[in-house]
Amino acid sequence: MIESLNGLCTKEITLLSDGNVQPGMPVIIKESYTVGIPGLNGRFFGICTSVKGNYATVAISGVVTVAYTGPSLFLGYNTLASDGNGKIKLDINGDDYYVVLNIDEENSLVTILLDK
Repeated sequence: MIESLNGLCTKEITLLSDGNVQPGMPVIIKESYTVGIPGLNGRFFGICTSVKGNYATVAISGVVTVAYTGPSLFLGYNTLASDGNGKIKLDINGDDYYVVLNIDEENSLVTILLDK
């Protein structure tokens, strides 16, 4: 039985943080070389995996686990967006598809494939 694929085949980059990003949050480019949290229904290009000082490491591909809010997601392809508060949510009107590999409803965590 597979317990977790989190971190499998990830490609990561390190950028400056706007000071609001924490590990596990979806991120966008806020200004040159600087990541921040997307607004409500915002697109995201990666998930923060660590923060050290003014820098954030961001997974831009591979398998990551992230917190979610709102209606339950489902296994397989989902359209996802930011909830505006550092989590992701189902975006039924969106066009950014991600593969959901695992859903932990008890902890509101979802494991997704970032395929960029």
